[in-house]
Amino acid sequence: MRILFLALDVDICGRTGDSTHVRELASSFSRLGNSVALIGFTPEDTQDLVPALAKGMGVPIFIPKERGNLAILRFCRRLVRKFKPDVIYERRFSPKISGTLSKITGVPSMVEINGIIEEEKELLEGEEKSVSLLDRIKWRVRKYFFRSANGIVAVSEGLARTLIDEYGVPAPNVHVVHNGANTDLFRPLDRKECIEKLGLDPNLRYICFSGNLAPWQGVEYLISAVTKLTGEFGDLRVLIVGDGVQREDLETLAGELGVEDIVQFCGFRPYNEVPLFLGAAEVCVAPFRGIERNIKHGISPIKLYEYMSCARPFVTTSVWNLNEGIGENEVCVLVEPDRPDELAGAVADLMRNREKVKEMGERGRVIAEREYSWNAVASRIVGILQEVFSG
Repeated sequence: MRILFLALDVDICGRTGDSTHVRELASSFSRLGNSVALIGFTPEDTQDLVPALAKGMGVPIFIPKERGNLAILRFCRRLVRKFKPDVIYERRFSPKISGTLSKITGVPSMVEINGIIEEEKELLEGEEKSVSLLDRIKWRVRKYFFRSANGIVAVSEGLARTLIDEYGVPAPNVHVVHNGANTDLFRPLDRKECIEKLGLDPNLRYICFSGNLAPWQGVEYLISAVTKLTGEFGDLRVLIVGDGVQREDLETLAGELGVEDIVQFCGFRPYNEVPLFLGAAEVCVAPFRGIERNIKHGISPIKLYEYMSCARPFVTTSVWNLNEGIGENEVCVLVEPDRPDELAGAVADLMRNREKVKEMGERGRVIAEREYSWNAVASRIVGILQEVFSG
């Protein structure tokens, strides 16, 4: 199958979950025997990295030189004529480019939805904005393109319900396919070796959070939970791997709570280094907040599948609906969101029982390989694309 993959708002060379998702999914499409062309975005100062990235992915990457919808549409149309795709696959909350291309060229289009962009912007900017006339027009345009797409892939059941209930997308056109992990890169590693490679103190015990330091992640509750763990676990250290808009506030909070020496902010690290941090940890954490964005739309965070892939059990909050094949206490412990006491208690219970940690980690690895490798995710999506193409 020939797939034209549009990721027009995603920094192909970036270090966020969006960037990882696009790179891994496009590579997996190619590994499964499909011909893939990827159109993305990256700032001018990283465009020289694109040729090496494309070679490593095994997928040609095209970056439009001009911005603006009309210029990008012309660029994409030229590539459609040259590449002759069987289907156009766009990862974007406002899929007007793929929708318009499909109308012009007759090539079926599939849209992938990973979140509601307006809600994320409000959280990042810290204020709720009134709905303007322009917002209403954009909503109607978006609704038109959602309903006219040949199909939509949503990464959570909550997002699927939103598309059906609020945008009127026919239920048969919405397919839920969760995110995944690179199970070759994220794999079980020896804890002592990881600690040594990272230059960490081998006499300490580590837990880890990995991801974007954004308002919906709830990392502040992890830092608060640390104050309730240090009495029993004086040798505890918390590794926070990632960066984002909340980092300064989180560092300030750690100082105010007197745990600045325990909570270690590691910043963004190269993708291939992240498994070392997960491997150094006994337990991983994903303390998502109990806000409407998380509860209503659901979540499918890449980090959870990476934790599983590294054979590390994790504590997360009940806003994460357990996916098919995952039972509570099999690979993770669920606690109520926004409650650092419960979070601390669950982490402590795991750290007291190393045999349970080992068993949960091993089960997680098996499930990750079977259900949540990027190849498995891509295979499910390709099956949907084939239905769209044959239809």
